[in-house]
Amino acid sequence: MVSLASPALPASTPRFRCCEDTLGRRRHCPPPPSPLAADAQFPERLLAVPCPRPRRIILVRHGQSEGNVDESAYTRVPDPKIGLTPKGWRDAEVCGLRIRDLVAGDDGADDWKVYFYVSPYCRTLETLRGLGKAFDRSRIAGVREEPRLREQDFGNFQDREKMRIEKEIRRRYGRFFYRFPNGESAADVYDRITGFRETLKADIDIGRFQPPGERSPNMNLVIVSHGLTLRVFLMRWYKWTVEQFEGLSNFDNGGMLVMQTGSGGRYSLLVHHTVEELRAFGLTEAMLNDQMWQKTAKIGHLSYGTVLNLLLFLSSLVRNAFIVPALSWLVLLNAPCSSCVAMGALELTIVSSSRSVEKTIGRYMKHSTKEVVTHNQSTECGMQQWKSEATSILEKLELIEAQKRKLLGEHLGSCSLQELNELEDQLERSLSNIKEKRWRMLSEQITQLKEKERVLLQENAVLRDRCNSVPLLKLNVVRDDHAAEDNIEEFKVETELMIGRPGSR
Repeated sequence: MVSLASPALPASTPRFRCCEDTLGRRRHCPPPPSPLAADAQFPERLLAVPCPRPRRIILVRHGQSEGNVDESAYTRVPDPKIGLTPKGWRDAEVCGLRIRDLVAGDDGADDWKVYFYVSPYCRTLETLRGLGKAFDRSRIAGVREEPRLREQDFGNFQDREKMRIEKEIRRRYGRFFYRFPNGESAADVYDRITGFRETLKADIDIGRFQPPGERSPNMNLVIVSHGLTLRVFLMRWYKWTVEQFEGLSNFDNGGMLVMQTGSGGRYSLLVHHTVEELRAFGLTEAMLNDQMWQKTAKIGHLSYGTVLNLLLFLSSLVRNAFIVPALSWLVLLNAPCSSCVAMGALELTIVSSSRSVEKTIGRYMKHSTKEVVTHNQSTECGMQQWKSEATSILEKLELIEAQKRKLLGEHLGSCSLQELNELEDQLERSLSNIKEKRWRMLSEQITQLKEKERVLLQENAVLRDRCNSVPLLKLNVVRDDHAAEDNIEEFKVETELMIGRPGSR
């Protein structure tokens, strides 16, 4: 009989160690990589002191292009190959001189340099060449072509009439989210600019712009790109909302905007530009307040004013269920009471047991009761003061409105003779100011036209020399009535009149 029992296993099963192969031979384990060896690939990490941040980030839009002058150029020339006009070259050269004067005036520092990022489009590369004419080679730390800075893609060759319709649809749909057929939306540009921003911040933190052995705080970055791309860059850098982005104006051709470090090391637009300039660009009061905070804040600090602006979006979420987590979060941050009261509308995702929440609230109430009472009293005083100021402002507005109606010649029945004389004098002064302003504007226009005439004459002279042409002759035509009559008589034509059948003569 054949036994079906399985053969007996050996008493001891061989075991293999992680450092041995199947034959029991010891494997060679390479030593773990040394941190110094990893840092050797990036010499910037070996620096003991952090590298200074670039003094400025200067955003430059390309000069006037052929597409800016004639939109039909996009129907026959690819967008990346659209070049600059002669005026666009002058725009770039003038902008380069402005940048040089700006960076060279830093307290007499002589170690300043510039580093360029540029879009790969033809018009931005030509703008870069125009900018570079203002700098010596030793002042240029480097140039990097960055495809993520390219123009918004509108979709290959563009049909002029179809593009006009698409832009009208974009106006109704929304400038940020509308995507052109076979092209991009501003939201798509935002995504690639996010990647570029991370690369730029990493380069800034690691000091990649500094030449070997140098640690100058007078490095300046210049980004040469396109209007929408630069606005999206600002939106991403300062975390502006879609609504705030859509309220921005475009850059002028050859225009620039300067982000400069403030006293705390953060980049702010208000260090170089005025409030009026930024308002004209489209910044709201909330955005200006944030720029004012950026001007003095230190790197890594949180803007409580920006956080409090979220109440505009979350005013409908004021519920008791949100107040307790908000208080817990604010106690942990040691936030002031005025911020705590306002932040009660925020929904914070903090998961904790009811007992820990009660302890947190008790600890908060113990330390902030007096501050809450003081805050309420100051709020009531402030409300009374605001009411009195509002009343006085209304009275002033009524007086201004009455004066306006009198200047328009309305409701003059209650005016005395002296008041009428004063109104007449005021109107005469206003009229003289208007005439003076108009004369000044006309004089400026005449000066500009003379300058254009001078430029055209110079260009005409250059073209005449290039073509080896002679000056045009002026023909003086003298009208002689008697000579004209003689010529008429000399050219009289004699004809014969015959009556009869053809061929009878």
